[in-house]
Amino acid sequence: MPSADIFEQKHQLRQQMRHILRQLTPSQRYEASAAICHSLQKTLTDIPAVIASFIPLPTEPDLTALHQLLPNTRIVYPRSQPVGTMHFHHLSDLTTLEKGLYGIPQPPASSETRIAPTEINLFLCPAFAYTKEGARLGKGGGYYDRLLAQRSPHSKLLGICFKPQLLANLPTEPHDIKVDQIILA
Repeated sequence: MPSADIFEQKHQLRQQMRHILRQLTPSQRYEASAAICHSLQKTLTDIPAVIASFIPLPTEPDLTALHQLLPNTRIVYPRSQPVGTMHFHHLSDLTTLEKGLYGIPQPPASSETRIAPTEINLFLCPAFAYTKEGARLGKGGGYYDRLLAQRSPHSKLLGICFKPQLLANLPTEPHDIKVDQIILA
């Protein structure tokens, strides 16, 4: 259980980051998202077999161009469950998304498309904020931390964010999982 002080610090920081991210124009988000996708294309010289991405909220980087930039890569997306967990599903057609928890688009539930966390080579992780050292301030539900705790120790975690989301420090707790590298624009 987080201490009241850390909980409040995280809550306040999430509110500040929401405000900052809402100030980005659609054009700024589009250009930065395109730059992040191209950076990922260059960074991933040895394309991992399975990449976990995410469907962006309006204030998050949009990585859907990766389907065109990395056509031979299997891209999987999260599907959140009401019990605080999520699973990843392979999705090649983004038009099949359905409205999920909190109104977030997600893949349809299917045992045939579900991918175990241990099968994922690279996780592209969204967050409200990151530090250069890889600390991550998530949305507050713990979905990613719980899922990432089940991943293969050989998988890599990349934090995906806009420049204003990179901060000098963040309040963290022992269960908060750090990312290996930050990709930002």
